[in-house]
Amino acid sequence: MAYTLQSTVNNLAIAEQEYAKEAFGVRFTKFTSCIGVVGQSSKGLTGVHLVILSKDDQRIQEADIPQVADLLKSSTRIVVFGHVGTWKSDDELAKVYDKLLLELKRLVGEKMLYEIDLNDGIYGADTADGHLKIYQYNPTNESKRLIKMY
Repeated sequence: MAYTLQSTVNNLAIAEQEYAKEAFGVRFTKFTSCIGVVGQSSKGLTGVHLVILSKDDQRIQEADIPQVADLLKSSTRIVVFGHVGTWKSDDELAKVYDKLLLELKRLVGEKMLYEIDLNDGIYGADTADGHLKIYQYNPTNESKRLIKMY
């Protein structure tokens, strides 16, 4: 079975291999080796939760990246965050990550594509005053901490 992405049923709990489109805010389930990709457009946010190994043990490949880019094609600003260092440190995975960045740069240009290397955690994003804000969430008390604003 191929590495596929499916629409989420909950924009505030986007699981591995799921995405949300045209949302005011998005939140992902816990990242342990994952990366999130969030694009901002005039219609809201698109969030994609990428995992190294799919539910049926298929490793993400370069050929899987166009489906990610297609979801983000209306974005004007994109942030890739999570275990970026993990993805860059493995030779095969680094090729996939480089392909991802190349495709995303084609969509928004180099100046509107951002990367944040983070540890395990629950992350998300929202927009306010036209800014794209990336947060880390504390599941114990539902608080959030701003990581970066674009």
